[in-house]
Amino acid sequence: GWIAQITSPKYTGDRAESKPKAGVFNLLAPDPSKSVRAAPLTTAGGCINLLENLFSSFLSKEYPELCFHDALYLHSKESPVGSNKLIFLPHLNGERSPVNDPNVKGGFIGLKSSHNASDMIRATLEGICFQYRWLAETLGVKTNTKDCMDAVDSSPLLITGGGASSDVWRQIFADVLNVPIAFIDIGVDMTTLGTVALILENSARTLAQNHENPVTEDEFYRQISYPADDDRVRAGYDELYRVWRDMFQVLREPFARLSQIVI
Repeated sequence: GWIAQITSPKYTGDRAESKPKAGVFNLLAPDPSKSVRAAPLTTAGGCINLLENLFSSFLSKEYPELCFHDALYLHSKESPVGSNKLIFLPHLNGERSPVNDPNVKGGFIGLKSSHNASDMIRATLEGICFQYRWLAETLGVKTNTKDCMDAVDSSPLLITGGGASSDVWRQIFADVLNVPIAFIDIGVDMTTLGTVALILENSARTLAQNHENPVTEDEFYRQISYPADDDRVRAGYDELYRVWRDMFQVLREPFARLSQIVI
């Protein structure tokens, strides 16, 4: 996964500039007057694959009529905001941003005998969102603000990919980052749409409107998840995020030692 923003003015070098220590990469944008600043998340979908390995049999029995992903998101709703204080680190394959460290690892922190599958599933979704919040802050994207909007562009934060189709996960994104999250659902893969837009030197909105199922400007962001209007949710996620960040830092040294063990 990754998070990116278009910036102006463009980077003035003759090629993309990488800053691996900061975990931010400045790339040449298709529009020559702008640049793309991107920060990657090494493992996002892979965390869902882990959940599939752990709970696919259980979920197929609980929800025989649903596919795995639908059952996963539905069952996560059985756990409350904060997953009963269970924290998940999503760094299953090291991490590149905002800290470049191949030795960091993933795991559940604070696991108790009272926790169940729904807690572990929701904690995983929240842990991925905590990582995205860290990346957003690294890029300078406003999060946890009263107006819930980027300082420059009042549009919601756009999200794409398979998990974006889940209203449950989009709501967790919105609550953790405290910004509106928009999913553009026009029946076309957004990567394909963007590529065609560049080829035609046209805007994605125009292409969407010319699609066989035309989308009006007002409908373009038709699936928007807004942060919960609940101070307890906002304060709870803020505190969990701080603990999550602390856990990442505290465990870096033990993870490095663990990586050196030869058995």
